[in-house]
Amino acid sequence: MWPFSKKSEQKIEEAAPKSSSEISQGLRKMALTTKPEDVGLTAKPGEPYGILMEMGFDGGAATLMAMAEGTVSIYYSNGGALLGGVGHETVRNSGLAFVAAAREYVRLMQPTQSYPFPESKQIRFYALTPEGVYTYQAKWDDLGNNLDPLSPLFHLGDRTLTEFRLIEQKLNR
Repeated sequence: MWPFSKKSEQKIEEAAPKSSSEISQGLRKMALTTKPEDVGLTAKPGEPYGILMEMGFDGGAATLMAMAEGTVSIYYSNGGALLGGVGHETVRNSGLAFVAAAREYVRLMQPTQSYPFPESKQIRFYALTPEGVYTYQAKWDDLGNNLDPLSPLFHLGDRTLTEFRLIEQKLNR
């Protein structure tokens, strides 16, 4: 005998992700709504406990997420994710440096309660603080060429992505 009623089964089916895109977008949403206590942290006012850097591409986006307890993940809007960065010292340390640096840049960000993906060739940051989520968007080229005040934060995020990719390449050999 199945332990669920027909009504329960329907609710489970409706709640269950139906594609890899829905799974990765669910992980992104979970990251954006994470509270410090959810990951065993006590955050000081105005101090980010997490940072997301999203890169807009034609047809989608990629999200780098780093938390102050060492979690680092990458989510792709069209499906797929890289998880488990916390288990690799170089990725974890790079992610921790990325989160720590975000403290200097929150003052340049705007509070937000909506979380759109960036447009193509744009980068959007989301800083998670006890007071709420803050965001900032700039052109990818401006950030990469040190023409934007958040360029140093972008380069730390890019370094974290590189560390994660290097680990992924080693594991896939």
